[in-house]
Amino acid sequence: MGFLNKNLLSKIFPKYVDLFEQINNNVLFQNYIKSKSSICTTIPTGSKSDYFKFINKEIIKNEAIDYLEFGVYEGGTIIDWPKINTNKNSRFFAFDKFPPKYPIPKIDDERVHFVKGLFQDTLHDFLKDFKLKSKLVIFINLNKKFDTLYCLSELDKIFNQKPIVMFDQFGKLQEEFIAFHNYIKSFRRDFQFLCQSENWRKCTIELYPREKLHTASKKLESYNTGIKELDNNKKKANVIFLLIDDLRLDKFYGQNRTAYTPNIDLLLKKSVFFDSAISSADGTFASMGSIFTSKYPSATGITWANNHSKARKFFENIRLCGYDLHATFPTGPGYDFFKTISKSFKKENCDTVDWKKGLSNGIDKIIHQHLTMNKMNTPWFYYIHLMDMHLQRSISSKFSSKIYGKTAYERKLSLIDSWLGEFLEMVDLDNTLLVLTSDHGEYILDNNMKPDFVPILQQNSRIEKNKISNSFLGSFGNITIPLYLDEWGRPRTIAQVGLIIMRTILTPYRQQKLKRSLDQYEIRSTYKRGKNYLFDEAIRVPLLFIGAGVMHSRIINDQVRHVDIFPTLAKLINLPINKNAIDGRSLLNLINGKSENEVPAIIESMPVLEKPVGDVIGVRTSKYKYFRSRINPKLNVSLFDLEDDPKEIKNLADTKPEILDEMEVILTQNFKNTPIIKEEITDQRKAQALKTLKEMGYD
Repeated sequence: MGFLNKNLLSKIFPKYVDLFEQINNNVLFQNYIKSKSSICTTIPTGSKSDYFKFINKEIIKNEAIDYLEFGVYEGGTIIDWPKINTNKNSRFFAFDKFPPKYPIPKIDDERVHFVKGLFQDTLHDFLKDFKLKSKLVIFINLNKKFDTLYCLSELDKIFNQKPIVMFDQFGKLQEEFIAFHNYIKSFRRDFQFLCQSENWRKCTIELYPREKLHTASKKLESYNTGIKELDNNKKKANVIFLLIDDLRLDKFYGQNRTAYTPNIDLLLKKSVFFDSAISSADGTFASMGSIFTSKYPSATGITWANNHSKARKFFENIRLCGYDLHATFPTGPGYDFFKTISKSFKKENCDTVDWKKGLSNGIDKIIHQHLTMNKMNTPWFYYIHLMDMHLQRSISSKFSSKIYGKTAYERKLSLIDSWLGEFLEMVDLDNTLLVLTSDHGEYILDNNMKPDFVPILQQNSRIEKNKISNSFLGSFGNITIPLYLDEWGRPRTIAQVGLIIMRTILTPYRQQKLKRSLDQYEIRSTYKRGKNYLFDEAIRVPLLFIGAGVMHSRIINDQVRHVDIFPTLAKLINLPINKNAIDGRSLLNLINGKSENEVPAIIESMPVLEKPVGDVIGVRTSKYKYFRSRINPKLNVSLFDLEDDPKEIKNLADTKPEILDEMEVILTQNFKNTPIIKEEITDQRKAQALKTLKEMGYD
């Protein structure tokens, strides 16, 4: 409702509208019934005593309980329960004001105790001395939202393994129900319904133990970066090259982050970390090619569909130097880059996994098995490519809470961090070099920032597999595809048609809404990669080295580049390299604390879909960022002073012509002419690649 005019709303609805709250609460209520009542038993309407007898017999099984009742009223319930639960070790406590009209009931049972007074005054002190001895059972008959919320919040500190909570007025959506909803959201609890009666007026709930946040790896905590330097002439270090696809720097490191990442935080303290590593391109295949060739994409011609074989040379050199090659990376239609480089690996050493799957879909187990099955012969090189950061990947319910991050993007990083803790327990950093980086960053951090995103419809719409795309059909002539047919020329589902209609209606409206509500920097969170801009959100990525051969731990602010990673790795593991045949250089001097002159980073947008090359090229230094149209130096020109304007808001192209000329000279000297594409691509292969790229969010 933030986009609505609040003054106008107050005039239309000057008073509180009870109906609106009931409607909203009912949505929450029905969702809980659908998702939390798989084992719930409906008890036929009868006396309250019969309801409690069922609970004691079928759920508690007359075991010893510590029973706490809130809202005694006339005392019928506290009189019944000691008769129903006959276990001699049970204890019963009743909280109420017990006014003269409703005095303390007379019960001849030493197991029963009464606490007189407002429970807001008495419960806190009671719990200080209360020692839980048996299963906790709570009965709430308060019929007031804030009383119920206070009660549950105070009791949370003594909730043991799966306490049982019985509500007498749960069906009143604005009172006990909404209080319970607010409690479980505030205290990160999960639950299930056990039984209900009178159409959910009464219900009994079993609370689950609150899942503890993951902690940092104990093995990493004890790791000492000042170990003896590895003698490469006697023993070669194992290598793990971990690439987290789509990971931008400012969500990995710095103040502008909300993810819960104890393992990443510890890695930053124990490693050599470069906080200004620049990707060569804002898309996967061009940037990966740049890492593995130590050449810019303009020099190799590697795109989403071409010249992938050039990236194999890196792995071939590693293999020739005696390394046992292993990999876990994505595959699928359009993922020919990984299919090509996999030819350098033995089939049994290469796990190719569905690009749509992530760590929570079993990839974690595949990596674990790879490291623990003893099929890796020392020295080994293990390349791991994770796709979990992509917005198209759903987040597991465990990490859906805001405690793991403000946005879906950051919650996914928390998920990866949890896995990192387990992963690092399996890695011997004394004999293994770990390199962690990303191929590119990202603009959009949450699906809600996509102007064309339609919740529910978009998530549920079905995309058929293994069909031929419009671009392929179009090669046979101009074919018009009606709304009711999908891009493959076959009938759409109702959800797909609805998605198209809703997108058409909502996208312009949402674009205007976002423009009004976001500032110039925030609006970039709606941008997409592969366009006519190259902001740091998409090209500034993490880069760290830790383990064998790395004697130090420090954060290095010098600008470095994707093309520098391979020469650095080669130097660390004593791999011969032809310095004259690459665009990068070793960062070993910087790692060891020595200074180096800065080298400008050449950057370009990834050519996506049907374009042979990207729209823009540019150059970045620690002081300035410059990019412009690839085909016309005077078109789409941008120049930013990164020291004075790190968010790249003020374009200086018209006011700093001398700087513009200097940057253009650097770009012209370093940007290679795109080589002739040497690999043929069939129409069907192209169609498959386009389909996958669309699913990943490219246009």
